[in-house]
Amino acid sequence: MHLAPPVELKTISSLWPFAWWGMDLLGPFPIAPGQNRYLIVAVDYFTKWIEAEPLASITAFN
Repeated sequence: MHLAPPVELKTISSLWPFAWWGMDLLGPFPIAPGQNRYLIVAVDYFTKWIEAEPLASITAFN
């Protein structure tokens, strides 16, 4: 495990909507309906709009 030294948090801001997104893959979780085990989440930093989609697997295709 890589342990980085603590650093001061910085505010992330965007000048207009949908210009800067943050994305993350979460999981594996227990198998859900549709054989989904993972979650991909995207957040627009300006509007705070969140999109999330369940995934059965993580591949370059999806």
